[in-house]
Amino acid sequence: MKTARRWALLLAGMASWTCAQAVDLRPVLKAGAEFGGDKLFTLVFTDGSTKNVKAHDGFSLGGGASFLNESKSFEIETTLSYKFHFTNASNGDVTWSRIPLDVMGFYRFSRVRLGGRLICHLSPRAKGSGVASNLDIQFDNAAGLVLQADYLFSGKESGQDIY
Repeated sequence: MKTARRWALLLAGMASWTCAQAVDLRPVLKAGAEFGGDKLFTLVFTDGSTKNVKAHDGFSLGGGASFLNESKSFEIETTLSYKFHFTNASNGDVTWSRIPLDVMGFYRFSRVRLGGRLICHLSPRAKGSGVASNLDIQFDNAAGLVLQADYLFSGKESGQDIY
């Protein structure tokens, strides 16, 4: 719960910064598929085959807001998503889910964005049904830092601003 409060304070601070600046506020919709990371657990099927479920596995859907300063050189993007990974079998299912909160800051050049993001995975949980109904693992919230570089196919230089 302390982590969630810290993230809320960070977001409130960013919101106050945007009120003091001339900014362009735009909605953000996001969808993604990500795979890999540390192995969390292994599922064993009745035929003897196994499947590893990894921390980063899943599809995500979410939304938020992007704040771009007047000169379009600095951008802050905040999103909240639902990330999930299903493993289905004929006699039961397992769902690995969590709620990622992303706060990203970028310095923008004409075609490149450089920056990083703070990410917090809230309420991570693995839950089963059918023969796996005894599976209900709640993991601790986890935070991390990602450094990122993006190439923009359209932007300030081309006159076709994608933001």
